Amino acid sequence: RKLSDEYVPEVKIANELERNSLLTMYNMRGYGLTGNESFLSTGKDFLTEVKGSIRDAKDLSDRSTSLKALQAAIDETETAVKNYEALVDQTKKVNEVINTALVNMDDGANQYMKGCYVYLQNQTDAANREAASGSVDRERLRKIELINNIIDAGNSIRIDNFKSQAQRNPEVFRQALKSFDEVDTYLNEIRALTRLDIDNQQLNVVKQGADAYHQAMDNYLTAWLHREDL
Repeated sequence: RKLSDEYVPEVKIANELERNSLLTMYNMRGYGLTGNESFLSTGKDFLTEVKGSIRDAKDLSDRSTSLKALQAAIDETETAVKNYEALVDQTKKVNEVINTALVNMDDGANQYMKGCYVYLQNQTDAANREAASGSVDRERLRKIELINNIIDAGNSIRIDNFKSQAQRNPEVFRQALKSFDEVDTYLNEIRALTRLDIDNQQLNVVKQGADAYHQAMDNYLTAWLHREDL
């Protein structure tokens, strides 16, 4: 009777609990790595099964006369599940921050590049007019060189950003963040040579885009490292 009513059901519940715990962890790890909501949904379903197994274990413990260690194990397991569930909720919030940062990074980078290309086009048109009259101003050529440097720096930052995400390497991301100092250096130099309001407005657009992109990358890295800890 003990074997049939207590020990065999205990083993069955323990096996179900272990299986559903492993499947919960598998899916939650997938969610932590990818942010894919389907992993979160499936993981929560298995977490519900885990809680069901704990309830079954409580019922068995209440009616058992021989399973003396079961109640203590239930209490320990239930505490661990509650802690794990809290970490799941934190991971979901962190992933929301990451998703927002990704959108803001795209918006900032697009604004940055748009301002650069408008400025470059203005300078190229002016250089063509000057060439038609016989001489291109040396400052004009320097401004064209500088805005191309700013474009190159922006492209380099984006490439390192994508590489870092693909390789899951935060060091590459940190190196990309340092490149914003180079962008600021180029912007300071080109501003000193820029006199037309319309061109300065485009440089303001570039600066605003760079700052927004920089901030979004900072937010992303902070949230990313937090997610790794979770």
